[in-house]
Amino acid sequence: MADGKRLADSERGDAEATRNMASEALTLAAATGYGVAAIWARWALAVLALSLRDPAAADAALAPLTALVEREGVTEPVRVMFLADAIEALVALGQLDPAERLTGMLEQAARRLQRGWALAQAERCRALLLAARGDLAGAARSAGAAVDRAERLELRLELARTLLVAGEIERRNRRKRSAGELLGRALEIFEAAGARLWAQRTRAELDRAAARRTGDGLTDSEKLVAHLTARGLTNRQVAAQLFMSPKTVEANLARVYSKLGIRSRAELGAAWRGQNLRPGSPGNSREAEPAAHT
Repeated sequence: MADGKRLADSERGDAEATRNMASEALTLAAATGYGVAAIWARWALAVLALSLRDPAAADAALAPLTALVEREGVTEPVRVMFLADAIEALVALGQLDPAERLTGMLEQAARRLQRGWALAQAERCRALLLAARGDLAGAARSAGAAVDRAERLELRLELARTLLVAGEIERRNRRKRSAGELLGRALEIFEAAGARLWAQRTRAELDRAAARRTGDGLTDSEKLVAHLTARGLTNRQVAAQLFMSPKTVEANLARVYSKLGIRSRAELGAAWRGQNLRPGSPGNSREAEPAAHT
């Protein structure tokens, strides 16, 4: 069972294969002491979780690896290729201080060794951090620099994920045309690569940029807020994950409550489960389910 196969399955969105192979790899790694297998397995689970907008599961998968980086630092970026995903999960969960430390470590090592791919990832992480702190102008500059650098690499999925982040930031900056162009490019790459869940997530973001309404009367932005809130995230965590302010989350929730005729988070959870609603993808496909925590 190749390490790259596990990661490829997670990037394509093959949830069942990823989880089964990761579980087997973690069991074998524990029995044999082959730590590299455990790293790749945890990374694959994290990539899958992020594609499903489940940063808590991504953080849980990578927490042991992140703790090791916190203790030992980053000497060679290639040994911590999972780090950008760990940072993205932390930012989405609102854990900005540890995300800032880890981003600084990645930036320093990438500059020192002139690792282009790591510099692109570090700039993307910096964009996420700046957006979470409310500096949208700075976030747009960092995202633009990350896209420019990623364009020069042959890592197409890394470019697509960077375009997705840049598009999300442009959408939050209310530059719909620019957001649409960036997200459209990301979607084209994801679809060509067969990355179903990343493509699904990008389509949902395109709908948000266009402010399209879904069949139940909710905009996709409202649907995303409702979906994450129904899963138990706080307003601040929802805001961090969706590049919104907490006040914007509150306003979206108020509209959701009004449209669905409910008054509480408990009622929202029940209504959401009953309707099987998923942002950007109506229905209840297996791939749309949140990743399991490890």
